[in-house]
Amino acid sequence: MFVTATTYNANLGGIIGADNKCSLDANKPVSGIYKALIVDNVNRRACTSVNCTSGGVTEQIDWVLAPNTSYVQALNSSTIIFISDGNGVYNNNLASLISAGAGIWTGIKNDPSWDWQTDITHTCSSWVDSVSTGCGSYGITSWTDSRSIAITSVKADGNTLKSLLCVEQ
Repeated sequence: MFVTATTYNANLGGIIGADNKCSLDANKPVSGIYKALIVDNVNRRACTSVNCTSGGVTEQIDWVLAPNTSYVQALNSSTIIFISDGNGVYNNNLASLISAGAGIWTGIKNDPSWDWQTDITHTCSSWVDSVSTGCGSYGITSWTDSRSIAITSVKADGNTLKSLLCVEQ
């Protein structure tokens, strides 16, 4: 995993645009295919139930995390950030920081219980809106709890600059 060197407003060009930004970013390792850990509930989704407990991976659409997989910092492959569960999510504190202090667009519901559902009203119109107030949910990579993927109660304006969290596929 890596956090993009470039920051973006919420008009990412949709999920495909976010994935392309991961592929072209200066922080991307030389090899590997990377996608953005970002959801819109139409083109990419992790769960429709809390932590995908009702349907497991069948709830997912083009999800970027694989089941039972160790995820590490791209720049230091020996530092494990977390290990996903059988549903391709995690619901405990991270083992290590993702990075130091970057805000990342996610669109994930801001729930302290790590529920991994899409925050349907806060994906900045499926990541093409850079003008609306409070349209996007985001995380902060310097935390090891649920705030690393979704801040509770605070939404960013579409013109706010945030990074993307990119995951090797």
